[in-house]
Amino acid sequence: MTTGDYKIIITDDGSSSLYSGEYGETMHTTDGAFSEAVLKHVGPSRVIERMEEESSVLDVGMGLGYNALALMQRFCEQRSGASLTVVSLEKDFSFLPLMDTIAFHDPALQSLYGVVKKAAAEGRASLGRMTLQVIRGDARDSVQSLSGSLFDAIFQDPYSPSKNPELWSVDYFRALYSLCRDRCVLTTYSSAPHVRRGMMEAGFIVGRGPGMGMKREGTLASRGGDIVPLSSEDAGLILANPKSVPYRDRDLRSRREDILEQRTREIREMKAKTGRQVR
Repeated sequence: MTTGDYKIIITDDGSSSLYSGEYGETMHTTDGAFSEAVLKHVGPSRVIERMEEESSVLDVGMGLGYNALALMQRFCEQRSGASLTVVSLEKDFSFLPLMDTIAFHDPALQSLYGVVKKAAAEGRASLGRMTLQVIRGDARDSVQSLSGSLFDAIFQDPYSPSKNPELWSVDYFRALYSLCRDRCVLTTYSSAPHVRRGMMEAGFIVGRGPGMGMKREGTLASRGGDIVPLSSEDAGLILANPKSVPYRDRDLRSRREDILEQRTREIREMKAKTGRQVR
């Protein structure tokens, strides 16, 4: 089934994902869309295990809402007296009609997905002690509008860095850093050296995240060090590698093409200084 620029695909765990014509890639790994939410974000963030009286999570790149759904499922299983607020950011909801075609075999999960769909359509939905708020628009604007808010976990889940560089720049990560509580854990599927260096330059402590399927590993980052950091040797290799030059977007308003071009220029300059051949 297709709607506008999107079409449904079925991933290896039986859950659906969307292929975006604009970005030329799927929203999730084809190894399993819903499994990715559990294994790459909800589990590694440990936000449920570290649940306090009031906990909040920022979900960047809501898409079909699986990260919020998987988190809500775990929260319900926990049966704690705490409250959970999830703030999901999404630029484009033209695929909203396709969410009505998503089906889960588990009736309880399907019921929870009704809350996700309601929030996507109306901007907010609640169930018991859980609230899901959806902010539409460019995530760079949205994170700036959240200034003053603090989160216990951040799910960094936009399209890939090469396709969506505006949400992987040093300056964007600085904005996320300002939204982190000390024990906040940021999770992402990317292990690209320029992503990790961008996080490091933004002030994050960076470590390895779990792998899944063909993807070797993801990345974890923390403001206060509530993760196992990369070794000094691995961090040094990142800093010395010209390919680790991060994206830059100083006013958080640059065009995608300009961000890519700026990084290319900086790589060439770094290679020229070190005497490496430019390719």
